Amino acid sequence: MLNNFKNSFLRSAINSRIQICLLIVIWLVAVASRFYTNGMSFDFDYSIFQPDGVLYALRTYMFLGEDQLTSAKLIESWYFSHASSGQHFDPESILPQNAPAWGLVAPRILYPFLSIPFVSLFGMAGLLVVPSLSLLLLVLCIYFIARKYSLPNFGLVLGILILMSPTVLRWMVANITDSLFVGLFALVCLVFESKRNNFQFTVMIGFLIILTSITRFATPIWLALALVDFVKGKRVRSLFISITSLVATIPTYLTQPANAVLPREGELTVAQKLIALPQSFGKILFFEVAQLAVLDRLLLIILALALILSVRTIKSETSLRFIAVLLAVWAIGAINGSIGVNFRYQLPVISFACAVLIANSKSLRDWFFGAVRNIERKET
Repeated sequence: MLNNFKNSFLRSAINSRIQICLLIVIWLVAVASRFYTNGMSFDFDYSIFQPDGVLYALRTYMFLGEDQLTSAKLIESWYFSHASSGQHFDPESILPQNAPAWGLVAPRILYPFLSIPFVSLFGMAGLLVVPSLSLLLLVLCIYFIARKYSLPNFGLVLGILILMSPTVLRWMVANITDSLFVGLFALVCLVFESKRNNFQFTVMIGFLIILTSITRFATPIWLALALVDFVKGKRVRSLFISITSLVATIPTYLTQPANAVLPREGELTVAQKLIALPQSFGKILFFEVAQLAVLDRLLLIILALALILSVRTIKSETSLRFIAVLLAVWAIGAINGSIGVNFRYQLPVISFACAVLIANSKSLRDWFFGAVRNIERKET
């Protein structure tokens, strides 16, 4: 009996390694494909060097101790040769004293900090290393969540499907903070799905709150997760997450520009922005769903299935977390107000959606085979 257990454990470990290796191979192919498809497609910018990335590039060179203007000129030259726009811009326009957007990105130090060794080795191309590794972190977290439910094969399939998403690849293999943000929240999802509530869990969550907060604006997501804990009776943990996330967001509030809310609406009063926000929520919902329906039906199906299953199992913590995070990223998109950015600000919800599919895999399987049987009956 002991030998059978050892053999079973060994086979499981070998299969797990094979599946992880397969995910890594497909991840490498997916990342390589982004270099091939770099540029404009159907009037959408699929460049691996995005306009936002100039500030993160300059911040990395500043961390390396390089002269700001010299670095800005190098970045401008690289963008002219490698970005899809292929246009020159004034290098001085991206310096901290000249670019208003620096107030927004000032607290976002993690991505440029982690990029230091790669930029020192590979130059501007090194800015793609952290985003690419973050994409790998996303699919590995999904796989390990599935393993916790003893569903490694399903986790492998989900990971491959995510790597096939043009939306995911568009924003996660590019020199911007979105990929690292999504990867960190995939890790957050994995930690929550571990279903622990001890000191080690608290330390990990506190650490992740800090990391996400110095990557992008994360407060709505953390408050959403805290709300789920509160509803489920975990009041102390909920309070810890709420307070820690609010404290970690202080640098963002101190440095953000005056027009951080709905910046593309121009100079509006507070009252006018409060009136405009509901409209922004509606526009974001319509355009993001419509764009996925046209550009990425695979991702839309995954999200739709997760939403249906989470509503049916609304008492589950996994389902509540997905719905809460979905509302939070919807709010982040509405606050930003950018229309038609192809689900960019909503990407952190992906790992939580996959967790719902994994947790409800039996219902999903029964529904699938039931649909197949119905089609077979109609054909006969």
